[in-house]
Amino acid sequence: MIPIIIIPIVTIALLFFLGIGVTTIVVPKKIRVHSIWIIPWVTITLIIFFLTLLSLLGLPVKQSMPIVTFFLLAIDVYVWIKKKLQRPAHIVQDIILTVFIIGTVFFNISPLLKTEKQLTTLSLGNNDAIVYVMSPDYLLNHSILDNFTKKPNTLKPAEASVTGLIQSSYRFGPPMITAFFLPLFDLKAYQFFTIFQAVIFALSIPLVYLVLKVLYKPSTLGLVIISILIGFNANLLYIIYHDFFGQVLFWGISLCLLIYFLFYFETEPKNSKSFTYFDAGIGFLISILFLSYHEGAIFVLAPLVILLGIRFILKKNSLKYWFSLTRIGMISIILMPFAIANGMVLGLEQAGNTGGPIGWQLFRSNIPYANPFEMLGFYSIHSFDPLPSVVAATLSSLVVLLIMIGFYHSKNKLLMLSLVIIYLGFLIWTGPIDQNFFTYNRVVTYTLPLFIVLFAIGLLEAGKKMPRQLGGYVIVALLALTLYSGIQLNKRYLREFISIDRSLISLQELHDSSIIQQPIYTEQALTGLTSLWRQMWIEYFLYPNKSLYSPFNFQASHKTKIKDGSLILLSKTSIVYPPPSILYTDTMWENQYFKLVTICNSDQCLLRRKENLSLIKFKDSSYEDSLLIDGWSLKEKDHRWTDHKTATIRFITQTDTQQMIVEVESLKQPQMMKVFINNKLAGQASLTDIPEKYTFPLGQLPGGIHKIRFEFSHTYKPTDISKSDDTRDLAADFTLIQLK
Repeated sequence: MIPIIIIPIVTIALLFFLGIGVTTIVVPKKIRVHSIWIIPWVTITLIIFFLTLLSLLGLPVKQSMPIVTFFLLAIDVYVWIKKKLQRPAHIVQDIILTVFIIGTVFFNISPLLKTEKQLTTLSLGNNDAIVYVMSPDYLLNHSILDNFTKKPNTLKPAEASVTGLIQSSYRFGPPMITAFFLPLFDLKAYQFFTIFQAVIFALSIPLVYLVLKVLYKPSTLGLVIISILIGFNANLLYIIYHDFFGQVLFWGISLCLLIYFLFYFETEPKNSKSFTYFDAGIGFLISILFLSYHEGAIFVLAPLVILLGIRFILKKNSLKYWFSLTRIGMISIILMPFAIANGMVLGLEQAGNTGGPIGWQLFRSNIPYANPFEMLGFYSIHSFDPLPSVVAATLSSLVVLLIMIGFYHSKNKLLMLSLVIIYLGFLIWTGPIDQNFFTYNRVVTYTLPLFIVLFAIGLLEAGKKMPRQLGGYVIVALLALTLYSGIQLNKRYLREFISIDRSLISLQELHDSSIIQQPIYTEQALTGLTSLWRQMWIEYFLYPNKSLYSPFNFQASHKTKIKDGSLILLSKTSIVYPPPSILYTDTMWENQYFKLVTICNSDQCLLRRKENLSLIKFKDSSYEDSLLIDGWSLKEKDHRWTDHKTATIRFITQTDTQQMIVEVESLKQPQMMKVFINNKLAGQASLTDIPEKYTFPLGQLPGGIHKIRFEFSHTYKPTDISKSDDTRDLAADFTLIQLK
């Protein structure tokens, strides 16, 4: 419990401590007065840049991390000796922000404190955490260069997580910044990821307030409004709880860029041909953006193009801005040309495919698109049914009006207009035009920080026009709604989260065992994929010492080809679905949660068994998965569905058999079932939607191995018949199969 409390605080302190020197030197004077909350982001971006550069040269993070740390500390020492540090300008506001940062971190890691009570990774249901955990562990001891030159090992499926993040998207930023801290705390990435993601999100809150302060003016009330609207916004929390770490990092980097833009483009450039600290800083941040989350780059770069066009139309020295953008582009390309080129290509590919479900469930089936009132977090699409249309339209209109008032009272209107044009364009494209709510709600979360700033400015200005008491009531009511929606989502997170629990962590014992050398079949290699989360983390904890057959490199329909004596890793208890019931000969390793057994799978081995293998009563069966071959769905408590039009099974009889008895029902009528024994038709029956017993005469069937095949005329989806969310294609449900 103590590490869960201490590690976030120490992480935040290190991000400030390591970056204070560099910030004092490289951040332009205009921004330096606000630099206290820029410091951690200077640290983050510099670490990403230098670790990536050294990794491309062949150095793993374990070797490059001390070099980067020494470099940052040396600059700290130099600044303390040679330069005068900038004093905080608004100490009270900084204290309030510190309280919000710490509070937000612990709010978002509450399941660790209340339920898990250990350092581990959590998710509300998405599986992206594996790439953000596996990759830093890998890069700690290997370089990016190693990953590009190493041939993939098909028996180590966990490597695919690293390859996808590194070789496909070039998203080096998230794993690099995570890997940097692992040696400092002596942790594995799965122990640090959830905490670090919460820290990164919390440190973006002051940046949103800095945007408000630059666009408007310093305001303690504005700070409180911003901190609550960002820190407890249900739409943003939904992204965090689903482990989209790349996007969380994007919020901070894009906000840093926005702050630079606001200062750089607030006045006419005095010298259009000389490089400035602003050119270097913006170019550097753009290169880090492409290294970390290229999907969001268009929301940062496209507004600059719009701004150039607006200035050209208004004849406001557009040529000088063109020179500025050219210098910025040159710096970005020089720093990370391959990442920018790859990001551009992937961006063009993704533009033609806005995609579908990406790891989260449908928020709500009725009106899943967030309206402006819901976007700003006052009413959660993740927790509540839609408001009545009239109410939603009225409240949304008021929100839009306040955003417009905020725009009117903000500075640097040309840049703000450029941003709003791009943001609205994407919201309209992904919403009313393309009608893909997954993409639409991602766009919502990309654009929310700016809209919240404009709303806060509008709210502060509108409050001046209201009677003081009424204005206070309105602000309190809106903040209360935001807090309530955020807390409701957090409660859902506490109820529904999945984690790398103690059973998965216990597999480190097997990973470290030197006795087990041969490849291991995971239980889902036999059953088919039933829980992606557990399958991925089983692979994670057995990598790289053990070779595995999993659903990703082995088809469950081929399970009869598994040789006797092969190792099968079985769960001892039911977590998501009951573990498979198979026959085995020896237990090679076991602990409280798992056992590693040698399978009895061949006809010869089954013939030697003492169990009655001519009967499966699914309620009591302890060996059904050794007999079922293919066409069968997941194991359930006392029955088993077929999920294809054909299902096969093998039985072993010790004496002659004269009939087969099955107890079965169909999901829906009509349903015709044909039964084949050793490829010969034994009979057929018309099934009903209630369980019934059917007997098929077999003549005088001699003892031995017999293959039975069931063929069905139809499959049906439960979702088409009832309100079930079961989307399987099901034919028949068996409770008993017996040769007699």
